[in-house]
Amino acid sequence: MKSRDFSPWLKTVYTLFTGYWAARYAAFYGWTNFLWFCDFAAFLVVVGLWTRNRLVFSWAAVGVLIPEAFWMFDLGVRILCGRHLVGATAYMFNPAIPVDLRLLSLFHLPMFGVILAAVHRFGYDRRALKLQVLSGWLLMAAAYLWTASARDINWVFGPMGRPQTWVPSGVYFALCLVGVPAVLWVPAHGVLGWGFGRRGSGRPGRREG
Repeated sequence: MKSRDFSPWLKTVYTLFTGYWAARYAAFYGWTNFLWFCDFAAFLVVVGLWTRNRLVFSWAAVGVLIPEAFWMFDLGVRILCGRHLVGATAYMFNPAIPVDLRLLSLFHLPMFGVILAAVHRFGYDRRALKLQVLSGWLLMAAAYLWTASARDINWVFGPMGRPQTWVPSGVYFALCLVGVPAVLWVPAHGVLGWGFGRRGSGRPGRREG
């Protein structure tokens, strides 16, 4: 169904922007920055735009629905009230980070919009939860093994980007492997399945058009 496809200009602009964003981020932060769940989802969206694959979009959606909504809410509170809710977007106001990088971090907004538009058009594929849990565990393991605790990618060293000292780091990481899916992905799976699970047509994950 061609009418369900995204316009070529949107695909092209989003892909070019993502390419520039990735190159600029890699130069400043290093490639390990793409271990963040939201950064990984940005690449999934590019794949989804060009393949129109419902499963790929659903994978991105279940992975970042709650974190992205939380990110935008925290940013909005900071802009409107002058203080952060929890500090998840504090880096957006850090003068040590170049302005263009902070502006590029606004990719969260169009990405969230494209993901919601995609699951609205194509429907939500319930198999996405398994993919997200598996890929999320791999991303968390890579962040735990290969990045510094000060960066705290995916908060595998402490909540809200603040390394914890209450329990051994290995114990905390094991708790993350259980807690993150339970708090972020299972609830998102339920919401997406309820709101968009009956949309789309044909075999789940099939290319539309």
